[in-house]
Amino acid sequence: MPVIQNPKRAAMPRRLLQAFRFVNSRLVGLSYRLNLPFVLGGPVSLMVEPSGACNLRCPLCPTGLKLTQRDGYTLSPETFERALGWFRYTLRTITFWNYGEPFLNRDLARMVALASRHDILTQMSTNGMFLERPMLDELLQAGLTRLIVSVDTPDPEVYPRYRVRGDFDRVVRGFRHAAGRKRALGAKTELIAQYMLMQDSEDIDSIIAHGRSLGADKVIVKTIGIGSAVPEPSEREWALMPEADEFNRYVSREDLRAKIHWDDARCSYIWRRMVLNSDGHCVPCCRDQMAEFDLGSVAGGRTLAAVWNGPGYRDYRRRIRETQRKAVMCQRCPELVHKEMDPGLVFTAKDAAAGAPAGPEPVLEPSG
Repeated sequence: MPVIQNPKRAAMPRRLLQAFRFVNSRLVGLSYRLNLPFVLGGPVSLMVEPSGACNLRCPLCPTGLKLTQRDGYTLSPETFERALGWFRYTLRTITFWNYGEPFLNRDLARMVALASRHDILTQMSTNGMFLERPMLDELLQAGLTRLIVSVDTPDPEVYPRYRVRGDFDRVVRGFRHAAGRKRALGAKTELIAQYMLMQDSEDIDSIIAHGRSLGADKVIVKTIGIGSAVPEPSEREWALMPEADEFNRYVSREDLRAKIHWDDARCSYIWRRMVLNSDGHCVPCCRDQMAEFDLGSVAGGRTLAAVWNGPGYRDYRRRIRETQRKAVMCQRCPELVHKEMDPGLVFTAKDAAAGAPAGPEPVLEPSG
């Protein structure tokens, strides 16, 4: 595949595009406040699963557990562009991940370039095993906004407990390679080292020091989540959890609800965002690990716009409170009330150079 050249600006003038997106976001907010089953505008954020396959076997991931039915699916750039339709003018961000490894889609840079051409911020998360491939340069030159690499821990002995079949040294080497290629190409992509707080790896100072040593622009720290793919965790899953209660998302082993109770809050995700899986089907959010709620498909030449206010989405919006009370994915979700349980951003190279502490991180999309 030829190297992707720096993308050209969107056909719509930038100032007009910004105004269009501003009005759209207000219409979306109004639709949510009025509790309409349809949305007066288009989504402001889109999550796209480039590939349904993964090279690792992580014990809390539905793909790692071989529970999904999307292993053989890869989203083509042609399907992506057609499905995008006029939403390319409403979207502010596109997140290229869900439950597969994005680097397994060899055409990913073409999709990133299309988004960049329309001034859409883009981010992708990777397990870091393929960073030394030529695709890295293609992504950097396509205008990728943010590249998140799951380093997970500074300890090579702890690493394989979660990243089954992963190679810690390869990820570290790949990250440093990515930092070098970013400098060489003059790319503006943020390189983010992401870590998970788990048993025997809970020292945030050590995590920051490790991320700095890799050349990360930012270091983000997450807590471990147990999703709907593991309805009844065993001792094996609990053994991954950090010992410090402050770093545990859940009430207790007997009560797997998120510590942050949302009471009567109503989820806004399905009024603002869409999720497109690699098989062309849309689900409510990334918490729907088992694709339990199929809201429509872009098969047969359909666009996301045809799905967005179609029967599946309308019905789901009408039933959202009932779903929140019953669905495992909702009961375990910490994001419903827009509060963050993770430590989040703990280091930025820019702030460190200026001698200032890390500031709040503007989240493009939750990463699990």
